[in-house]
Amino acid sequence: MLQAYLNDFDDLLSQEFIDVGTTVVSVSTNAGEARAWGVEAELDWTPITEVLLKARASYTNAEFGQYLITEPVSGEVVNLDGERMPLTPDFTFSLSGEYEYILNNGFFMPAFTASYSSSYSTSDIDYNFGEQDSYVKLDVRLRYTPEEENWYIEAFGRNITDEETINRTVRFGQNAIVRNFDNPATYGVRFGFNF
Repeated sequence: MLQAYLNDFDDLLSQEFIDVGTTVVSVSTNAGEARAWGVEAELDWTPITEVLLKARASYTNAEFGQYLITEPVSGEVVNLDGERMPLTPDFTFSLSGEYEYILNNGFFMPAFTASYSSSYSTSDIDYNFGEQDSYVKLDVRLRYTPEEENWYIEAFGRNITDEETINRTVRFGQNAIVRNFDNPATYGVRFGFNF
């Protein structure tokens, strides 16, 4: 499947942090506009009955229109017109696969997902310390489902390459910089039901 889209945004909300004495106050205001367009492609393939492969790819071009925001350290009002929108990589790609292995008493299903993201900014103002570099993440899982049962047990690993990725960067008026990160490598076992 291949699809294209175009989104126009008006009255986008901007979150700003203002020093009020010894306290920092968060204020949301209507800052301006933005436009995003892109294409997305999806492909599912079953080379044999037991195997399912999925590929997903996207290209996004997202820029602010007239977008006024106050730079927290200088206090200067900045127009981000033409600047890229945060948290929006130009390219993403993922490849996933699963294999259903049939046993006498049930089913084993190993699976993986590998995903790539190009670099992107993690704050409205494109500070160099808020830049997230391109990365690749890998998730894996192994599920066992007994024959003629509706429960399963699954071992999983998320971000097993232990990529350090930034979710958001905020700069405060005192020149304090706060960054929020996605989860590191995570492993576990879960039990569930299929209905």
